[in-house]
Amino acid sequence: FVTGGVNFPWTLVASTLLGALLMTTPLLFGTQPPLYFSDHVLGCLIIMVAVTAMAEVVRPVRFLNVVLGAWIA
Repeated sequence: FVTGGVNFPWTLVASTLLGALLMTTPLLFGTQPPLYFSDHVLGCLIIMVAVTAMAEVVRPVRFLNVVLGAWIA
């Protein structure tokens, strides 16, 4: 019951790791406050979308990461 309908595609796992990397950019790259806040918010949103999309029922939610990727660009 707990793991039914949930799997871990490598693309969503990679998105989760990239979201975690974005949250650590101030430590790794020394970003300053305007970009610093954007990286934190965006990293949290990417992780939230990727983990939510790991469920089979809401798999199309993963396309929201395209919009979040445009925000990074």
